[in-house]
Amino acid sequence: MKVISVWNPKGGQGKSLLSLNLAACAVSSFELTPLVIDQDPQGTCQECKKEGNLPFDIIGEIPTDKPDGIDLVIIDHQASDWELPPAKTIVMPVLPTRTQFKTFSKAFTLAKKANKNVITVVNNVDLNRKQESAAAKGLRQEGAFILQKGSPFGHAEAHLSTIFDNSIPAIRDGYKVQERRAEVEAILTAILREEK
Repeated sequence: MKVISVWNPKGGQGKSLLSLNLAACAVSSFELTPLVIDQDPQGTCQECKKEGNLPFDIIGEIPTDKPDGIDLVIIDHQASDWELPPAKTIVMPVLPTRTQFKTFSKAFTLAKKANKNVITVVNNVDLNRKQESAAAKGLRQEGAFILQKGSPFGHAEAHLSTIFDNSIPAIRDGYKVQERRAEVEAILTAILREEK
């Protein structure tokens, strides 16, 4: 069983969105059984689960016993959580604007000093905006993954689902949905390659 943490102490970076879509990708593209642990007091992931569109379980706290039949555990950490996650692999989303980098850089440095496998995801990137594009490309040169802004994410959020939900036409037929799915698949492939 692989355990990862989606962590960035800065709020609003897309931790829940990324957690949900990584889990959906695990089911859709890799035939894995994921479990999302929603540690965010806002309960975004759990609210999505109540809608009934997600093909995986979400719980609100870390279980005392190892869950049966689970291939991948994704822990969605809350904002302002500066305690370094115990998971060996940490996925760190960050928005591509200068105001978001200070917290991210500090947390990234803490994780690297602790010898964590850090996977950076530049989230909600609009490549038509010069500063966002430059920031994203700079981080990509350092090994980061890019999740571009797109209507599939908006439709998924509106339906409390993920971009992998083919039961909702607005998502399934969304503009460039296959490209956005491929971006998530690339991130999950990198996660699964990291040592446990």
